Amino acid sequence: MLPASPGGLPSDGEANRWLVVLSRIDKFNKDSIDAQRVDGQLTATWGLPLPTWASTHLAGSKVELARQLFLSADALSISAQKERDRMFMGLLGFSAVAILLSQVYSSLFSIATLLAGAVGLIGVGACWYWASSQRNLEGRYLDYRALAEACRVQYFWKLVGIEECASVHFLREQRDELEWIRQAIQTSEIGDEEANEAPLLDRLLFVRTAWIDDQLNYFGGSSGRIGKAELNHLNDVKWSQRSRLLFVLGMTLTLMTAIFHMFFADTSIPLHDWTLRSMIVGYCILFASSGLVKVYQETRAFAEHAKLYQRMDLALQLTRTRLDAALACGDLELAVEIVRSLGIEALAENGNWLLMHRERPVLVQGIG
Repeated sequence: MLPASPGGLPSDGEANRWLVVLSRIDKFNKDSIDAQRVDGQLTATWGLPLPTWASTHLAGSKVELARQLFLSADALSISAQKERDRMFMGLLGFSAVAILLSQVYSSLFSIATLLAGAVGLIGVGACWYWASSQRNLEGRYLDYRALAEACRVQYFWKLVGIEECASVHFLREQRDELEWIRQAIQTSEIGDEEANEAPLLDRLLFVRTAWIDDQLNYFGGSSGRIGKAELNHLNDVKWSQRSRLLFVLGMTLTLMTAIFHMFFADTSIPLHDWTLRSMIVGYCILFASSGLVKVYQETRAFAEHAKLYQRMDLALQLTRTRLDAALACGDLELAVEIVRSLGIEALAENGNWLLMHRERPVLVQGIG
Protein backbone atom coordinates (compact mmCIF):
# COMPACT_ATOMS: atom_id res chain seq x y z
CA MET A 1 0.00 0.00 0.00
CA LEU A 2 1.02 3.57 -0.60
CA PRO A 3 1.36 6.32 2.02
CA ALA A 4 -1.71 8.46 2.50
CA SER A 5 0.06 11.50 1.07
CA PRO A 6 2.93 11.86 -1.41
CA GLY A 7 5.97 13.89 -0.52
CA GLY A 8 5.82 17.67 -0.75
CA LEU A 9 3.14 20.14 0.13
CA PRO A 10 0.97 21.66 -2.62
CA SER A 11 0.72 25.37 -3.14
CA ASP A 12 -2.69 26.99 -2.99
CA GLY A 13 -2.88 27.08 -6.77
CA GLU A 14 -2.33 23.33 -7.03
CA ALA A 15 -4.74 22.25 -4.32
CA ASN A 16 -7.25 20.75 -6.74
CA ARG A 17 -4.56 18.88 -8.64
CA TRP A 18 -3.24 17.34 -5.47
CA LEU A 19 -6.73 16.38 -4.39
CA VAL A 20 -6.97 14.34 -7.60
CA VAL A 21 -3.56 12.79 -6.96
CA LEU A 22 -4.49 11.83 -3.40
CA SER A 23 -7.86 10.43 -4.45
CA ARG A 24 -6.16 8.20 -7.03
CA ILE A 25 -3.68 6.95 -4.44
CA ASP A 26 -6.54 6.26 -2.02
CA LYS A 27 -8.34 4.34 -4.76
CA PHE A 28 -5.26 2.23 -5.47
CA ASN A 29 -4.89 1.43 -1.77
CA LYS A 30 -8.56 0.46 -1.53
CA ASP A 31 -8.35 -1.75 -4.62
CA SER A 32 -5.25 -3.45 -3.21
CA ILE A 33 -6.94 -4.14 0.13
CA ASP A 34 -10.10 -5.45 -1.55
CA ALA A 35 -8.05 -7.72 -3.82
CA GLN A 36 -6.10 -9.09 -0.87
CA ARG A 37 -9.36 -9.97 0.88
CA VAL A 38 -10.44 -11.97 -2.14
CA ASP A 39 -7.04 -13.53 -2.80
CA GLY A 40 -4.65 -13.50 0.11
CA GLN A 41 -1.85 -14.74 -2.15
CA LEU A 42 -2.35 -11.94 -4.66
CA THR A 43 1.26 -10.83 -4.59
CA ALA A 44 2.95 -13.76 -2.92
CA THR A 45 3.32 -16.48 -5.52
CA TRP A 46 4.19 -14.93 -8.86
CA GLY A 47 5.53 -11.80 -10.53
CA LEU A 48 9.04 -10.37 -10.56
CA PRO A 49 11.56 -13.07 -9.68
CA LEU A 50 13.73 -12.76 -6.62
CA PRO A 51 17.48 -13.27 -7.02
CA THR A 52 18.89 -16.50 -5.65
CA TRP A 53 20.95 -14.61 -3.10
CA ALA A 54 17.91 -12.75 -1.73
CA SER A 55 17.54 -13.06 2.02
CA THR A 56 15.71 -11.32 4.81
CA HIS A 57 17.87 -8.22 4.32
CA LEU A 58 15.59 -7.26 1.41
CA ALA A 59 12.58 -6.83 3.70
CA GLY A 60 11.65 -3.16 3.88
CA SER A 61 14.28 -2.23 1.31
CA LYS A 62 13.74 -0.08 -1.77
CA VAL A 63 14.11 -3.20 -3.89
CA GLU A 64 11.36 -5.07 -2.04
CA LEU A 65 9.04 -2.05 -1.91
CA ALA A 66 9.34 -1.62 -5.67
CA ARG A 67 8.69 -5.33 -6.16
CA GLN A 68 5.62 -5.40 -3.92
CA LEU A 69 4.22 -2.30 -5.61
CA PHE A 70 4.74 -3.96 -8.99
CA LEU A 71 2.98 -7.13 -7.87
CA SER A 72 -0.07 -5.26 -6.59
CA ALA A 73 -0.35 -3.00 -9.64
CA ASP A 74 0.23 -5.91 -12.03
CA ALA A 75 -2.47 -8.09 -10.47
CA LEU A 76 -4.99 -5.23 -10.32
CA SER A 77 -4.27 -4.27 -13.93
CA ILE A 78 -4.78 -7.82 -15.18
CA SER A 79 -8.08 -8.07 -13.30
CA ALA A 80 -9.35 -4.74 -14.67
CA GLN A 81 -8.22 -5.65 -18.19
CA LYS A 82 -10.19 -8.90 -18.13
CA GLU A 83 -13.35 -7.11 -17.02
CA ARG A 84 -12.83 -4.33 -19.56
CA ASP A 85 -12.30 -6.82 -22.41
CA ARG A 86 -15.44 -8.74 -21.45
CA MET A 87 -17.39 -5.49 -21.50
CA PHE A 88 -15.94 -4.48 -24.87
CA MET A 89 -16.69 -7.82 -26.53
CA GLY A 90 -20.14 -7.83 -24.96
CA LEU A 91 -20.90 -4.40 -26.41
CA LEU A 92 -19.80 -5.53 -29.86
CA GLY A 93 -21.90 -8.69 -29.58
CA PHE A 94 -24.99 -6.80 -28.41
CA SER A 95 -24.52 -4.28 -31.23
CA ALA A 96 -24.25 -7.01 -33.86
CA VAL A 97 -27.38 -8.83 -32.68
CA ALA A 98 -29.32 -5.55 -32.29
CA ILE A 99 -28.45 -4.57 -35.87
CA LEU A 100 -29.53 -7.99 -37.13
CA LEU A 101 -32.86 -7.84 -35.30
CA SER A 102 -33.61 -4.30 -36.45
CA GLN A 103 -32.82 -5.13 -40.08
CA VAL A 104 -34.97 -8.26 -40.01
CA TYR A 105 -37.77 -6.23 -38.42
CA SER A 106 -37.60 -3.38 -40.94
CA SER A 107 -37.21 -5.48 -44.09
CA LEU A 108 -38.60 -8.97 -43.52
CA PHE A 109 -40.86 -9.51 -40.55
CA SER A 110 -42.62 -6.59 -38.87
CA ILE A 111 -42.85 -8.37 -35.55
CA ALA A 112 -42.78 -6.08 -32.55
CA THR A 113 -40.80 -8.63 -30.55
CA LEU A 114 -37.85 -8.22 -32.91
CA LEU A 115 -37.77 -4.47 -32.48
CA ALA A 116 -38.22 -4.79 -28.73
CA GLY A 117 -35.33 -7.24 -28.62
CA ALA A 118 -33.07 -4.82 -30.50
CA VAL A 119 -34.00 -1.94 -28.20
CA GLY A 120 -33.55 -4.16 -25.16
CA LEU A 121 -30.06 -5.25 -26.24
CA ILE A 122 -29.04 -1.65 -26.82
CA GLY A 123 -30.37 -0.73 -23.39
CA VAL A 124 -28.59 -3.62 -21.67
CA GLY A 125 -25.35 -2.75 -23.43
CA ALA A 126 -25.63 0.91 -22.45
CA CYS A 127 -26.31 -0.01 -18.82
CA TRP A 128 -23.38 -2.42 -18.79
CA TYR A 129 -21.11 0.25 -20.20
CA TRP A 130 -22.39 2.84 -17.72
CA ALA A 131 -21.77 0.47 -14.80
CA SER A 132 -18.26 -0.27 -16.09
CA SER A 133 -17.49 3.42 -16.54
CA GLN A 134 -18.60 4.10 -12.97
CA ARG A 135 -16.03 1.54 -11.85
CA ASN A 136 -13.44 3.17 -14.14
CA LEU A 137 -12.29 -0.15 -15.59
CA GLU A 138 -10.52 1.56 -18.48
CA GLY A 139 -8.62 4.01 -16.30
CA ARG A 140 -7.71 1.40 -13.69
CA TYR A 141 -6.37 -1.00 -16.32
CA LEU A 142 -4.24 1.66 -18.01
CA ASP A 143 -2.97 3.43 -14.90
CA TYR A 144 -2.17 0.26 -12.96
CA ARG A 145 -0.41 -1.28 -15.96
CA ALA A 146 1.69 1.85 -16.38
CA LEU A 147 2.51 1.84 -12.66
CA ALA A 148 3.52 -1.82 -12.77
CA GLU A 149 5.86 -1.35 -15.72
CA ALA A 150 7.49 1.70 -14.12
CA CYS A 151 7.99 -0.29 -10.91
CA ARG A 152 9.63 -3.05 -12.95
CA VAL A 153 12.28 -0.53 -14.00
CA GLN A 154 12.58 0.76 -10.43
CA TYR A 155 13.08 -2.78 -9.12
CA PHE A 156 15.94 -3.66 -11.45
CA TRP A 157 17.55 -0.25 -11.09
CA LYS A 158 17.70 -0.63 -7.34
CA LEU A 159 19.12 -4.14 -7.63
CA VAL A 160 22.21 -2.79 -9.40
CA GLY A 161 22.49 0.25 -7.16
CA ILE A 162 21.16 3.00 -9.43
CA GLU A 163 20.22 5.84 -7.08
CA GLU A 164 17.80 7.61 -9.44
CA CYS A 165 14.08 7.06 -9.05
CA ALA A 166 12.26 5.85 -12.15
CA SER A 167 9.64 8.58 -11.66
CA VAL A 168 12.22 11.18 -12.73
CA HIS A 169 12.01 9.85 -16.29
CA PHE A 170 8.32 8.92 -16.40
CA LEU A 171 5.46 11.17 -17.56
CA ARG A 172 7.40 14.29 -16.61
CA GLU A 173 5.16 16.53 -18.73
CA GLN A 174 1.94 15.11 -17.29
CA ARG A 175 0.71 17.19 -14.36
CA ASP A 176 -2.90 16.04 -14.49
CA GLU A 177 -4.44 12.96 -12.90
CA LEU A 178 -1.47 10.87 -14.09
CA GLU A 179 0.73 12.63 -11.54
CA TRP A 180 -0.34 10.06 -8.97
CA ILE A 181 1.60 7.33 -10.81
CA ARG A 182 4.86 9.24 -10.46
CA GLN A 183 4.15 9.89 -6.80
CA ALA A 184 3.37 6.21 -6.25
CA ILE A 185 6.70 5.16 -7.73
CA GLN A 186 8.52 7.59 -5.45
CA THR A 187 7.08 5.92 -2.36
CA SER A 188 9.47 3.00 -2.87
CA GLU A 189 12.30 5.45 -2.14
CA ILE A 190 11.27 5.57 1.51
CA GLY A 191 12.59 2.04 1.94
CA ASP A 192 15.88 1.19 3.58
CA GLU A 193 19.11 1.04 1.65
CA GLU A 194 19.55 -2.65 1.01
CA ALA A 195 22.88 -4.24 1.79
CA ASN A 196 23.93 -5.51 -1.62
CA GLU A 197 25.67 -8.62 -0.39
CA ALA A 198 26.02 -10.16 -3.84
CA PRO A 199 28.82 -8.99 -6.12
CA LEU A 200 27.77 -6.39 -8.70
CA LEU A 201 28.59 -8.82 -11.51
CA ASP A 202 26.10 -11.36 -10.14
CA ARG A 203 23.45 -8.67 -9.83
CA LEU A 204 24.02 -7.52 -13.41
CA LEU A 205 23.81 -11.09 -14.69
CA PHE A 206 20.53 -11.51 -12.82
CA VAL A 207 19.16 -8.33 -14.41
CA ARG A 208 20.24 -9.62 -17.82
CA THR A 209 18.34 -12.87 -17.34
CA ALA A 210 15.31 -11.74 -15.32
CA TRP A 211 14.66 -8.50 -17.18
CA ILE A 212 16.33 -8.31 -20.59
CA ASP A 213 15.99 -11.95 -21.64
CA ASP A 214 12.50 -12.20 -20.15
CA GLN A 215 11.29 -9.10 -22.00
CA LEU A 216 12.98 -10.23 -25.22
CA ASN A 217 11.02 -13.48 -25.02
CA TYR A 218 7.84 -11.48 -24.38
CA PHE A 219 8.26 -8.98 -27.22
CA GLY A 220 10.22 -11.06 -29.73
CA GLY A 221 9.24 -14.62 -28.87
CA SER A 222 11.37 -17.70 -28.25
CA SER A 223 11.51 -21.45 -28.87
CA GLY A 224 9.04 -21.34 -31.73
CA ARG A 225 6.61 -19.09 -29.84
CA ILE A 226 5.89 -15.79 -31.54
CA GLY A 227 6.32 -12.63 -29.52
CA LYS A 228 3.85 -9.85 -28.84
CA ALA A 229 5.24 -7.71 -31.67
CA GLU A 230 4.63 -10.35 -34.33
CA LEU A 231 1.34 -11.43 -32.75
CA ASN A 232 -0.04 -7.89 -32.92
CA HIS A 233 1.16 -7.50 -36.50
CA LEU A 234 -0.58 -10.73 -37.51
CA ASN A 235 -3.75 -9.69 -35.70
CA ASP A 236 -3.72 -6.33 -37.44
CA VAL A 237 -3.39 -8.00 -40.84
CA LYS A 238 -6.03 -10.61 -40.00
CA TRP A 239 -8.69 -8.18 -38.78
CA SER A 240 -7.96 -5.73 -41.58
CA GLN A 241 -8.50 -8.51 -44.12
CA ARG A 242 -11.75 -9.52 -42.44
CA SER A 243 -13.04 -5.95 -42.51
CA ARG A 244 -12.15 -5.58 -46.19
CA LEU A 245 -13.69 -8.95 -47.05
CA LEU A 246 -16.98 -8.06 -45.37
CA PHE A 247 -17.02 -4.69 -47.13
CA VAL A 248 -16.32 -6.27 -50.54
CA LEU A 249 -19.04 -8.86 -49.94
CA GLY A 250 -21.42 -6.05 -48.99
CA MET A 251 -20.61 -4.13 -52.17
CA THR A 252 -21.01 -7.30 -54.25
CA LEU A 253 -24.37 -8.11 -52.72
CA THR A 254 -25.47 -4.48 -53.18
CA LEU A 255 -24.65 -4.70 -56.89
CA MET A 256 -26.43 -8.04 -57.17
CA THR A 257 -29.47 -6.56 -55.42
CA ALA A 258 -29.56 -3.62 -57.83
CA ILE A 259 -29.30 -5.92 -60.86
CA PHE A 260 -31.95 -8.27 -59.52
CA HIS A 261 -34.28 -5.36 -58.71
CA MET A 262 -33.89 -3.64 -62.10
CA PHE A 263 -33.93 -6.64 -64.45
CA PHE A 264 -35.45 -9.67 -62.77
CA ALA A 265 -37.57 -8.87 -59.73
CA ASP A 266 -41.31 -8.53 -59.88
CA THR A 267 -42.33 -7.21 -56.47
CA SER A 268 -45.90 -8.30 -57.09
CA ILE A 269 -44.64 -11.85 -56.75
CA PRO A 270 -44.22 -12.66 -53.03
CA LEU A 271 -41.09 -14.78 -53.56
CA HIS A 272 -39.35 -12.03 -55.52
CA ASP A 273 -40.33 -9.42 -52.97
CA TRP A 274 -39.07 -11.53 -50.07
CA THR A 275 -35.82 -12.31 -51.90
CA LEU A 276 -35.23 -8.63 -52.59
CA ARG A 277 -35.81 -7.71 -48.97
CA SER A 278 -33.52 -10.53 -47.84
CA MET A 279 -30.74 -9.25 -50.08
CA ILE A 280 -31.15 -5.76 -48.63
CA VAL A 281 -30.88 -7.19 -45.12
CA GLY A 282 -27.82 -9.14 -46.21
CA TYR A 283 -25.76 -6.24 -47.48
CA CYS A 284 -26.77 -4.03 -44.56
CA ILE A 285 -25.53 -6.72 -42.17
CA LEU A 286 -22.29 -7.10 -44.11
CA PHE A 287 -21.56 -3.36 -44.06
CA ALA A 288 -22.38 -3.14 -40.36
CA SER A 289 -20.18 -6.16 -39.60
CA SER A 290 -17.32 -4.59 -41.54
CA GLY A 291 -17.65 -1.46 -39.41
CA LEU A 292 -17.76 -3.41 -36.15
CA VAL A 293 -14.66 -5.37 -37.11
CA LYS A 294 -12.88 -2.10 -37.89
CA VAL A 295 -13.93 -0.67 -34.53
CA TYR A 296 -12.49 -3.75 -32.81
CA GLN A 297 -9.24 -3.49 -34.77
CA GLU A 298 -8.77 0.22 -34.12
CA THR A 299 -9.68 0.03 -30.44
CA ARG A 300 -7.28 -2.84 -29.81
CA ALA A 301 -4.58 -0.79 -31.62
CA PHE A 302 -2.87 -3.84 -33.12
CA ALA A 303 -0.78 -1.81 -35.58
CA GLU A 304 0.40 0.68 -32.97
CA HIS A 305 1.23 -2.10 -30.52
CA ALA A 306 3.20 -3.98 -33.16
CA LYS A 307 5.35 -0.92 -33.87
CA LEU A 308 5.86 -0.13 -30.18
CA TYR A 309 6.77 -3.72 -29.32
CA GLN A 310 9.13 -3.95 -32.30
CA ARG A 311 10.96 -0.86 -31.04
CA MET A 312 11.26 -2.38 -27.58
CA ASP A 313 12.48 -5.68 -29.04
CA LEU A 314 15.20 -3.88 -31.01
CA ALA A 315 16.17 -1.79 -27.99
CA LEU A 316 16.44 -4.93 -25.84
CA GLN A 317 18.54 -6.75 -28.43
CA LEU A 318 20.92 -3.80 -28.66
CA THR A 319 21.05 -3.50 -24.88
CA ARG A 320 21.88 -7.18 -24.44
CA THR A 321 24.68 -6.95 -27.00
CA ARG A 322 26.16 -3.86 -25.35
CA LEU A 323 25.74 -5.32 -21.86
CA ASP A 324 27.46 -8.57 -22.82
CA ALA A 325 30.34 -6.60 -24.31
CA ALA A 326 30.70 -4.49 -21.17
CA LEU A 327 30.60 -7.54 -18.91
CA ALA A 328 33.13 -9.36 -21.07
CA CYS A 329 35.51 -6.41 -20.67
CA GLY A 330 34.85 -6.23 -16.95
CA ASP A 331 33.53 -2.67 -17.23
CA LEU A 332 30.81 -2.94 -14.61
CA GLU A 333 30.31 0.82 -14.40
CA LEU A 334 29.44 0.92 -18.09
CA ALA A 335 27.15 -2.10 -17.63
CA VAL A 336 25.20 -0.26 -14.93
CA GLU A 337 24.86 2.77 -17.22
CA ILE A 338 23.54 0.49 -19.98
CA VAL A 339 20.88 -0.84 -17.59
CA ARG A 340 19.99 2.73 -16.68
CA SER A 341 19.62 3.68 -20.36
CA LEU A 342 17.36 0.69 -20.98
CA GLY A 343 15.18 1.76 -18.07
CA ILE A 344 14.81 5.27 -19.48
CA GLU A 345 13.85 3.81 -22.87
CA ALA A 346 11.32 1.45 -21.27
CA LEU A 347 9.77 4.28 -19.26
CA ALA A 348 9.40 6.40 -22.40
CA GLU A 349 7.70 3.58 -24.31
CA ASN A 350 5.48 2.84 -21.32
CA GLY A 351 4.41 6.47 -21.21
CA ASN A 352 3.69 6.43 -24.96
CA TRP A 353 1.60 3.28 -24.53
CA LEU A 354 -0.44 4.86 -21.74
CA LEU A 355 -1.11 8.09 -23.62
CA MET A 356 -1.98 6.19 -26.82
CA HIS A 357 -4.64 4.12 -25.06
CA ARG A 358 -6.04 7.13 -23.26
CA GLU A 359 -6.67 8.65 -26.69
CA ARG A 360 -8.70 5.64 -27.87
CA PRO A 361 -10.75 4.28 -24.96
CA VAL A 362 -13.73 1.96 -25.27
CA LEU A 363 -16.64 4.41 -25.61
CA VAL A 364 -20.37 4.28 -26.21
CA GLN A 365 -21.32 7.35 -28.21
CA GLY A 366 -23.57 9.59 -26.15
CA ILE A 367 -22.62 7.87 -22.89
CA GLY A 368 -18.82 7.88 -22.87
